[in-house]
Amino acid sequence: MSDDWDDGGYIDCPFCGKTMLEDAEYCPSCDRWLTSEGLPKQDPPLWIIIGIVLCLGITLTWILSP
Repeated sequence: MSDDWDDGGYIDCPFCGKTMLEDAEYCPSCDRWLTSEGLPKQDPPLWIIIGIVLCLGITLTWILSP
């Protein structure tokens, strides 16, 4: 009798941490989908936000200067 755990192809769920099949589309333990739509949203890095604000400030200063 073969043991399925020895065959590989298992990963930990990124949401609940339980072991599941690598090719699964959703976690059978927490019932969350593993597609890109179901992944937790990440905020943009702080340096991007600061850069955008600086560019907008420079542009507004340039436009509004006499």
